[in-house]
Amino acid sequence: MQRMIAAPKTFDQFVDDSFINLVRTIPETATSLGIDDHPGLEICRRRFADYSPEGTDARVATIEEAHRDLLVRTQQELSSTDAITAEVYRYFLEYPCFDGLIGVRGKQFAYHDLHINPQAGVQTEFINRLVHGVIRDADAAAIYLERLAQLPAAIRAAIEGLRFRQSQGMVLPAFLLSEVIDEQRQFLDCPVEENQLLSSFVANCEAARLSSKFAAACTDILTKEVYPAYAELLAALEGQLDSAPSEGGAWQLHDGDAYYAYRLRRETTTELSADKIHDVGIAESAKLRNELTRELAHLGYDGPSFDAQFSAMAADERFHY
Repeated sequence: MQRMIAAPKTFDQFVDDSFINLVRTIPETATSLGIDDHPGLEICRRRFADYSPEGTDARVATIEEAHRDLLVRTQQELSSTDAITAEVYRYFLEYPCFDGLIGVRGKQFAYHDLHINPQAGVQTEFINRLVHGVIRDADAAAIYLERLAQLPAAIRAAIEGLRFRQSQGMVLPAFLLSEVIDEQRQFLDCPVEENQLLSSFVANCEAARLSSKFAAACTDILTKEVYPAYAELLAALEGQLDSAPSEGGAWQLHDGDAYYAYRLRRETTTELSADKIHDVGIAESAKLRNELTRELAHLGYDGPSFDAQFSAMAADERFHY
């Protein structure tokens, strides 16, 4: 029998496969993007990213490998469309826009993110990905419970990352550390029966007319596994209070100026300095305010200042519901 030889990948297929491989290292991002049902990403519905030092190093290695592979592919002749795709993907690999990923241009800053923080820290994002998931049948409910059961391990890995950062002198400023500690206390003070992880799950299960056994299993996991893991996190955070700096700012981190420059490049795609970006912002804000002032006056909202004009418009009953 003649052996079948697989056709070589197109450039689009190469980029798709490379991106999927990368997203597997941050499963909750696949969920937030709504692509965790994509072939190759189904596992993301059952897992969380590993924020231990080993997990972080593995993500750095994965993105470096993707970057090397891309550079090899771009040595070949590409169509004009593929060349644009290559340029966009190259920039993404160098300055990725997803939390949890550090680009090859900033790999020395892999631990500068202070991943456990108020509001947007991984300890909160893990929960958000669960709470906002869609459960329409028993299979989806089982997947939810499987992922919930992974949450304690994910939190303990994040604690390892927290302690490693502390060993490198990177700790949240005291005012932010106090906020995240308060968040964890509120989480633990909430009875399991009232926890959003359970209440949202139960509501979805009831809407789908699923067995109450799912709610019982969820309660058991929260009580015996999730709450103890978050208690460990709270203790680890409280243990950092004595070493927390009083002020915030990237300048306090190792190579803080270089890290700040990297983040500017990542967020703006420009090579502009912080001062220049600030100047542009001030100029654009003034331009917009001048335009609004003229438009508000044209609409009949007069006043000695922009604030007075805006207040007059806000008081107009036409805009009150």
